[in-house]
Amino acid sequence: MKNLRKSSLTLLIALTLIVSIFVTSNGVVAMSLPLYGKHESPNTFSKMTDEQLDGYFSFAEKAVETYYLTRMVSKKTTQALDTLPTTSVVKKYLESKLVFETSHAREFEYTENYISGEYSMLDWKIIDDSLYLKVFVMVAFKYSTSDEFSGFGRVVQIIIENPNDPIITDWYVDESYFDMNVRGYDLDLSKQENWLSNQAVSKIETRKVACLNFLDESIAFTKQQEEKAKRGELDLGFEIEQPYKQAPNEEYIPTRLSSTARNNMRTYAKTNYNKAKPASGGKGGNSSNVKYYDTYVNGCTEFISHCFLAGGFKTVGNNDTALCWFQKNNSPPGNGTRSSSWAGVEALYQFLKNKNRGSNDGGPRLNSNYSSNNTNVPYTSGDQDIIQIKYNFTGGYNYPNYGHSVIITGEQSLQTFVKRPKITWRTTSTKFDINIYLDSRYPPAKNTTSGSGGHLYRMIALQ
Repeated sequence: MKNLRKSSLTLLIALTLIVSIFVTSNGVVAMSLPLYGKHESPNTFSKMTDEQLDGYFSFAEKAVETYYLTRMVSKKTTQALDTLPTTSVVKKYLESKLVFETSHAREFEYTENYISGEYSMLDWKIIDDSLYLKVFVMVAFKYSTSDEFSGFGRVVQIIIENPNDPIITDWYVDESYFDMNVRGYDLDLSKQENWLSNQAVSKIETRKVACLNFLDESIAFTKQQEEKAKRGELDLGFEIEQPYKQAPNEEYIPTRLSSTARNNMRTYAKTNYNKAKPASGGKGGNSSNVKYYDTYVNGCTEFISHCFLAGGFKTVGNNDTALCWFQKNNSPPGNGTRSSSWAGVEALYQFLKNKNRGSNDGGPRLNSNYSSNNTNVPYTSGDQDIIQIKYNFTGGYNYPNYGHSVIITGEQSLQTFVKRPKITWRTTSTKFDINIYLDSRYPPAKNTTSGSGGHLYRMIALQ
């Protein structure tokens, strides 16, 4: 497999393949199929030179661009996908995916105003005589409800067959709720057993219907919570704007995180979310200026740890126990070089709430008065800092524990003490969100029963 990430790749269009794309007056993207001249050209991918394959790379990039322009720029109609050269099975799949991914904006009456997009090849591999491709997508936009910049990065995996008349036979997006729940988590399309043509069609169709039905229920539930918030009747599960009172057996009085610390954390997140080499969140001193290694499976929580450093917190301890939170500087990941809490979702939560820690260890700490666990209400009071997310799916992916950490980087005010949070996260430089509404990216479960579909949240405030 070859790594090809370079934005200039679209300029290298082979003479054997010409792709055209244009936006019509109503904003729908039209894409023509490749046109061949009367020259000799290999009729199998395996016999093509890299230069000849470049045209197919551009073809794939334009196909991905067509989908996202349809989603972001056009009227969000599935008819716009008719221009994509896909099999009928893939077309039906993408139509359902488009409906799913545009429903939240439609139902809550806001728009995502497209600013720009990057669509570039990452990797490719020839499998028998099919072409496997990974295309990086980075989209920037603004919500009509906000002046803040928002965006996301994803990797789209595509299979192309029939070189003389190319057609897309599979399409899967990493970190996509729809794809994960309908197809399965973290599928690798370089393995043929994961191809859509090799998966049970009836099961896929059943999961598509269930996914769309769940979204309708989730949106209806969220609207109910929104109306309660506007009437001042919503119970967020934690105190709101109440002064702290020291309980008789408490050793110290928790304090709110300062606005300066919170702003520094948010600034770090919005500056480093898509960097190939993120900066350290620390600003000096052996305990805070820790290198960002970006090599963990749970990269989202390592990102949060560096956000904490940017907020002025210090690493704690040097042993992998429940009382420690650290990454040894200049020590690549390995046994003993970091605590489980540094990059582990559940381990970080256990560290934050551990009451056996010293009161002055300098590390981040849970503010229990302003935090909640296992809630399906996707709103905050404005006092929360990070959110951990549990995938409560019923279909292709059902991880039993909390599996994702994100930082709050903005809010939309629904009522004085009720906010719709915007979240930022990263796992790698090609998989991230910045300032995305929590309930649009991770729609809530209609109840907190395990396996009921959707997501549950830990709303975590620091002190």
